[in-house]
Amino acid sequence: MTLAYDPADLRLPSGLLRLLDVLVRLRISVSPAWQLGMTRPGVMLLAVLVGVWLAAFYSGNNLLYLCGAMLMSLAIASVWQAVRLLKSIPFLAVNFPEYTQAEEAFVLRKMLPVASLSIGLVDVIWHADAVDVQLQLRLDKSALLTGRVLAGQRGVFKLRKQTLATSAPLGLWQLSYTRDEALDWVVLPRPVLWQASMSGNVAERQVFEGDELRDLRGYMPGDPISRIHWRKAASDSARWSVKRFEAHENEIETMKLRIDLRVPGMTGETAGAKSFEYLLSQAWYWVEGHLKKDKSAVEVVLGHQQFELSQPEQKQACIKALAMAMPQQTAPVGQGGILLSLVND
Repeated sequence: MTLAYDPADLRLPSGLLRLLDVLVRLRISVSPAWQLGMTRPGVMLLAVLVGVWLAAFYSGNNLLYLCGAMLMSLAIASVWQAVRLLKSIPFLAVNFPEYTQAEEAFVLRKMLPVASLSIGLVDVIWHADAVDVQLQLRLDKSALLTGRVLAGQRGVFKLRKQTLATSAPLGLWQLSYTRDEALDWVVLPRPVLWQASMSGNVAERQVFEGDELRDLRGYMPGDPISRIHWRKAASDSARWSVKRFEAHENEIETMKLRIDLRVPGMTGETAGAKSFEYLLSQAWYWVEGHLKKDKSAVEVVLGHQQFELSQPEQKQACIKALAMAMPQQTAPVGQGGILLSLVND
């Protein structure tokens, strides 16, 4: 049997659609932590529910009373189920990466060891002063946390408030739950390849450079043309990749890095900002290389602060200090090792 019309051709009046959009945007604050809104199916169910109860009161028909009670029970049960679902979601900070890099998207994909009470999607938004982190929790037989984490500049962003929102289980209500969950999101500069010289030694050596291919990274101005991966460049001309090499463990001695945070001619916080950021990108390249090799007795001096990367607490403190580093007016403490500086003493 064929229909005389295509159901896809049915259109609601534009005025009704605008009214639905207005109602869907409405949010009712049930409490400081909870907000309730409606979806389009929820608006239609509410309209039907009001109509059924009005007809029941007008006619006194017991069947209409029963129908209205069933619809109301369905609506209340769906809200209660959504409340239980949002309250059952564990804290998510442990699944967040230890750090990310500026202007590089980090794709988060983690399975959570939690039994799902329903099937649906939960939108997760972490609020900060400068940037919000948006993730999604997919609930089925298991819980999968996904998202694309990206920051345009380095720093430590303090995420304190977290909003969970879902229209599960029936897609009638949009329920939002705001809770406190603290997280310091550490964003480091993009690493930049560099050559270093040991303090007091004229001979220069290239840090972490050898014959063994380590990985690829995005092309940055100043990278040698010989390092470009031309085969990948041919397939994607809009984005070039640069090869990074490393030497064997026994070819690289344990080093100490001293980072001079002084900026020549600094007259304010923004003076020499570009050169300063480039300096920190070079420093992060050195630190990141040692972190991946997990070498012991590696020391980093950042201005007046000293860190031993073999100590987990100091390693975390060093990463955070690099992300938050600001220009200083004093020379770095200590002697020896590799000196990374913008100042020619």
